[in-house]
Amino acid sequence: MHKQLTIRQKNMLQYINNYVETKNYPPSMREIGEAVELKSSSTVKGHLDRLKARGYVTWEDGKPRTLRLTQKIESA
Repeated sequence: MHKQLTIRQKNMLQYINNYVETKNYPPSMREIGEAVELKSSSTVKGHLDRLKARGYVTWEDGKPRTLRLTQKIESA
C-alpha cells in the first residue's frame, strides 16, 4: 500500500485520515507530532515534506489547516 514509507510516515497518514474523518478539518503540525511521538515541529514538517514530494499530501503554503491527503487511506 505505502511503498518506501517509514512506519512513522504511515502512522502520520493514518492519523491525518482519521482526524479529518472525525473532525472534518486537518490536524495541526503539533497534533500530528503528538500523535506520532515527535516533539519537534520541524521534524514533523520534514516528514510531511517527504510525503508531499511522494504525492501523499498537499497544502497551501502559509495557510493553517490546509493539509489534505491526495490519496485515499484505508482506516484502521
